[in-house]
Amino acid sequence: MPVVPWEVIGYTLGPTIAVVVVFAVLTGWHRHAKTAMAGDLRGRAIELSPYAGVLVLVLLLNAFVRPRVDEFSSAFAIAFTDNIQGFEGNFVALLQDAIPEPMFLYFSAVYVVGYGALLLYPPIAYVVIDDLLKPAMLFVAYAVNYFTGALLYVVFAVYGPRNLQVGRVEAPLFEEFPDIMYLTSAINTNSNAFPSLHTSMAVTVLIFAWFTREEYPIWTVIASILAPSVVLATMALGIHWFTDVIAGVALAVFSVGAAQWIVPRVRGEVDDDRRPLDPVRL
Repeated sequence: MPVVPWEVIGYTLGPTIAVVVVFAVLTGWHRHAKTAMAGDLRGRAIELSPYAGVLVLVLLLNAFVRPRVDEFSSAFAIAFTDNIQGFEGNFVALLQDAIPEPMFLYFSAVYVVGYGALLLYPPIAYVVIDDLLKPAMLFVAYAVNYFTGALLYVVFAVYGPRNLQVGRVEAPLFEEFPDIMYLTSAINTNSNAFPSLHTSMAVTVLIFAWFTREEYPIWTVIASILAPSVVLATMALGIHWFTDVIAGVALAVFSVGAAQWIVPRVRGEVDDDRRPLDPVRL
């Protein structure tokens, strides 16, 4: 696994944490935190720890499997890149042509810093709200995303458009910030384009922002802007095909649905009156 230089970690992690703090201030996190602090913190931690533990285990498994995916994929995975290119042609290249040049800097920031903040803030925000069903579901949905995504990366070997359509599709993120390659290569490999995990996680966060619209109305607005920006950035930067994005959306819906099915049954709180994809009573 490539070693990420400390300076790269510094100029990505620092801004990401800063954005998370801004999210907390804008969305009124302190009000929910104050209420939670006055309650049974130990009971809250005990109740949520199994779900958080599952997510940690999946992340550790993912970290173990990821460096070995390329070796396995070269021998056993289904080569799917040509099928995708044959299906959608030059869609990504045409999309890049339609985007004004200054916007690529925005999409680069969104892809790296915005995405990290988008994923980190919901667990921090939801563990202090009254309805613990929602953070429990979030942890499980994250875990299902990463676990299923890892399986699909093993089954399908798909290279992104910047790797296949060299000269037609540009890679503005790596052209402007070449050191970011250290970070992305440590997290993923070139053959892991299908599905777009950036898309699946961003859409998952967006769905949960809708779930928590009563607790965090401003967060719902922020996520409604940032999540689609992340999805569009994956194609604007030449990293993913449109097909990868569609698969990512499907993975998000599947992951949220799985969390909705699993968590209430584990907690013994099955509610047949709740509408699909919304744990909030309407």
